[in-house]
Amino acid sequence: VSGHQVAWIRRRAPDGSELWTRTLDTGPNGRRAEAVAVSPTGAIVVAGNEGLPEDGWVAGYADDGTRSWLLDFRTSGAANTRLFAVTIGQFRRVYAAGVRPVDSGAGPKDTPTVIQISETGALFNSSVSRFPAGTEGTVRGMVSDGLGTSILCADTATGPALARIDDLFTTSEPYVYALPEKV
Repeated sequence: VSGHQVAWIRRRAPDGSELWTRTLDTGPNGRRAEAVAVSPTGAIVVAGNEGLPEDGWVAGYADDGTRSWLLDFRTSGAANTRLFAVTIGQFRRVYAAGVRPVDSGAGPKDTPTVIQISETGALFNSSVSRFPAGTEGTVRGMVSDGLGTSILCADTATGPALARIDDLFTTSEPYVYALPEKV
């Protein structure tokens, strides 16, 4: 589509031949894919952003390319959830992560955010931050070991950081590691 960003996914056979390609619905401002994850069952989950100002979305696809579900996190005004990472954890739960502005009384601050979704697209839980209270930043990457632990990688106001959380959102205080600016 001329002048618009279009999100798409493609599945290939082991020999490299194309099995299918799917284009996600696009609105007047386009839809951009930021991250993709594949479950052990072959299901595909894609997360991204669309519009101006940007709003996050997450879509689930069966292994044959049929879209199973789509969640849009559209909001009015400037307080938008934007998503940049996705992984599939224990119990085939989907975790999408990014940033959400949170107003703590001194004006909105970008806060790392994780959203927990069932494999059928039902919203389970949303956590404004798994980093220490007051952390400003954006989750840019996320990986799950499939056994109950996820690692979040974020750009924060104090530099890059990692946080470890459990997949059931029951960890009261995550382990946070500040990374050196130069490695």
